[in-house]
Amino acid sequence: MHRFHFHKAASLLLTVCIVISMTAVFTVDSAAAPALPAANTETRHAADCTQLSGDALAYYTGSYTYENLMALSGASNVSTSAAAKQNNALYTALQKLMTDTHTFQTSYSGTGAGSLAYYWQRTDAQAGQGGSFVLVYCDKVVSINSTSSFNREHVWPKSNASFNQSNGGSDLHHLRPADPQINSTRGNKAFGNVRANGGSYTTGSCYWTNSTYFEPKDNIKGDVARILLYVYVRWGENNIYSDTSNGDRIIESLDTLLEWIALDPVDTWEMKRNDLIEDVQGNRNVFIDYPELAWKMFGRSIPDGLTTPSSSTACKHNWQVDSETAPTCTKSGAIYYSCTLCGDQKTETVPALGHDYTVESEVPATCLDGGSVTYICSRCGAHNTEETVPLGHTDGNGDGFCDRCGEEMPVVTDFTQTTALLGGMHLMIYHPASNQFITSTASGNKLEGVEAGEESGEIHAPEDAAVFVVEETDGAFLLRCGGQYLTSGQTGNALFMQDAPDDYSLWTVSADEQDDFVYLNSVNAHYRTGDTQSLEYYGGAFTTYGLKENSAYQYELYAVPGHIWDEGVITHEPTQTEAGVKTCTCTLCGETKEVSIPALSAYLKGDVDLDGSVTIVDVSVLLNALSGGADIDLHTMDLNENNVVGIPDVTCLLNILAANAGQ
Repeated sequence: MHRFHFHKAASLLLTVCIVISMTAVFTVDSAAAPALPAANTETRHAADCTQLSGDALAYYTGSYTYENLMALSGASNVSTSAAAKQNNALYTALQKLMTDTHTFQTSYSGTGAGSLAYYWQRTDAQAGQGGSFVLVYCDKVVSINSTSSFNREHVWPKSNASFNQSNGGSDLHHLRPADPQINSTRGNKAFGNVRANGGSYTTGSCYWTNSTYFEPKDNIKGDVARILLYVYVRWGENNIYSDTSNGDRIIESLDTLLEWIALDPVDTWEMKRNDLIEDVQGNRNVFIDYPELAWKMFGRSIPDGLTTPSSSTACKHNWQVDSETAPTCTKSGAIYYSCTLCGDQKTETVPALGHDYTVESEVPATCLDGGSVTYICSRCGAHNTEETVPLGHTDGNGDGFCDRCGEEMPVVTDFTQTTALLGGMHLMIYHPASNQFITSTASGNKLEGVEAGEESGEIHAPEDAAVFVVEETDGAFLLRCGGQYLTSGQTGNALFMQDAPDDYSLWTVSADEQDDFVYLNSVNAHYRTGDTQSLEYYGGAFTTYGLKENSAYQYELYAVPGHIWDEGVITHEPTQTEAGVKTCTCTLCGETKEVSIPALSAYLKGDVDLDGSVTIVDVSVLLNALSGGADIDLHTMDLNENNVVGIPDVTCLLNILAANAGQ
């Protein structure tokens, strides 16, 4: 029997005629209902089906043999248009086959002869145990007499279709018995991959759901996808796409539909169910017998190694090249094949060539300024400029001055790797798997990282890396940076800095017994499973999650005890008789301290750095101030007492040194 599609403008008379013609082939009288077939002898999920049943082989005859179906063309338009996808020879042939052979229509309600539940006790039974059936999403087995323990699941939601509880809405190939609570939770949500998209809510072990999608277990997904394909073709429903008039789409994408078919192959129970339904209503779900027809119908290449019941009889393709598109530097090419045996087609992508760059010009980098290198592609002439980083100072002879530019070298303190914490030490946290140091910069509920540098095989921390001061308290540690404390979320994925510590700012360290890795664990924060929150590198930033021991949670700690103080800023000027005060800041963590400045009468002339002696270091400090590298202190640097600090003061200081050396 043909299934016709009319525009909305078609006359009411034609519509009535079509409805009459489509229902005329069905037997709906319960007295004439087919007898119960034997109970399904297979067990669900027990084994993949790798050969067609005898009933399946007998079903595909004449123009519907496997070879003839595979020779038909699928969709040529790869757009998301429902009309474009359904307008192809293979779709038309499969719809006609499954419609013409559909001779009995089950009734939706009740458990008596001719009803869905009446036949489920045999089609959906397990291991030959009639009188009961297995529920679709949770694999629970219930008795047909326990009507409160199951209901009738429209796998294709009736709210997003043209049927209700008749025709496609009471088709044995479509409807499945389901747990009432799970069926209610699913509602009319589309099927989709909840877990892979993040933000999912796990419920038991049967399914996952969020506000948009419902995701069954992996070993149910293929059953669902093949049912959706059956309804799409047999009943002409098109809500696999978004450009429809019957409500929302019923699965997140065509890619998801095909992915689920491959992920969960047909099992022997599903094949046997197909046989038993054929005994009742006359037709089969062709996508159980030949899942590969889905790819063919949608104009996709059938994946190599796809497990199907027809694997042993499927075409052993002999591919020949039809045409080629050459790749360019930036665009991929393609090779188009067709099978000389069955006419199937496939496309092989040829990766883009990428640019063949050579150096066109270069601006050298200096110690403090980066340079650049400009490249030109020998194939297409495209240009690309790469910035180079500053070279940095180097002091190979250890004289304290840069070998390249002569600038005085800053004092550098090497951090030492440690696996234990001590109160008062300064700590930097390094994640080796990503080559990132943790920073104190917040990004949502995470802290950002900054990539480590490397020179001569040694790791170098960038300036943006956070330096934490370790505070020990009752066997645990607080990690403070710039006056704020590293803190975990109480139960969720969160890591942030806050002004005052709380119970979730406490950390412990556990070291790996074989490696130098450590794990940083929150003392009081726990995930909803009860696991301790642990510092984790995830998605390009730092957060916390339940305790695990893999590379995402493994860190190296670099520490140095004490502070490194700068030269300080005078906050209270000394007088001839009273001491002054200057405030020094730790260059590692920003801590400050106050240092007493002796009264002017107590100064040792020439002691520029106030360390109690006159040395060559005082000359360096004075020169650094004159070059703008530090603040000028008139009290200690005006050695010739003319109220101006200049080169004559350097000469005066050298004379003081010479005089001291002669004594």
